[in-house]
Amino acid sequence: MTSQSPRWPFGVPGWLVALLAVPLIFSIWSVDLIRSVSRLRTSVEHDVAATAGLGRLERRLAVRDDRERIDNDLHAVVRLIDDANAASPEPRIDVSGLRPDIGDRELVDAVAAATAAVRARLTRTSTTLGTKWQQLDGLAAGAVVLAFAVCALLVNSNRAVQERQRLVEELQQTLSEVKALQRILPICTYCSRIRDDQNYWLEVEQYITLHSGARFSHSVCPACYERVVEPEFKGLEEI
Repeated sequence: MTSQSPRWPFGVPGWLVALLAVPLIFSIWSVDLIRSVSRLRTSVEHDVAATAGLGRLERRLAVRDDRERIDNDLHAVVRLIDDANAASPEPRIDVSGLRPDIGDRELVDAVAAATAAVRARLTRTSTTLGTKWQQLDGLAAGAVVLAFAVCALLVNSNRAVQERQRLVEELQQTLSEVKALQRILPICTYCSRIRDDQNYWLEVEQYITLHSGARFSHSVCPACYERVVEPEFKGLEEI
């Protein structure tokens, strides 16, 4: 007896069920990647905001600005770093050293340390985000290839082949009709302008440029030179 591949209810081959399960796996993986990319983007945005806030605070400390303004910026920076810590999958950055009750020298050192930590985390997160984007692009390309593979396998049945042949014939007939219509251009008998789909009459050069992207370089053919240009030159000489 010849062995047969296992079949599922309604006579569906087991290999087809397994093949159709692959897109489901792709979908689950893509959802996980999309969530990861979204979280990483949010983390990068928060770290960028925290870096900008630390930069403003460093500038105030450098010019020895009013202490009240420095403390206000300090509180804002601490909130930004806390928000960035909550959004980041990376380890938290310690903000215990950013306190308003310490001296300017100690605060400068604490701000510098926090800036270095935020920038380092931002670099790591950005690198991870780029890797995730590449994975997501590769997954999308793989899903397209898989979709084409599934379609190619499904059309192997006689009914699908016949239906495809009928569609191909109809498409060829439609294309031939479209090409025939495209060859019929409404052109003015007197001025040779061509009417477009918006009912505007265009010069031949303008029409061809709009529909093909071709550009024109005007010159004079030998026949027109003898028929038009030479008589004009002779008329000018006689004057």
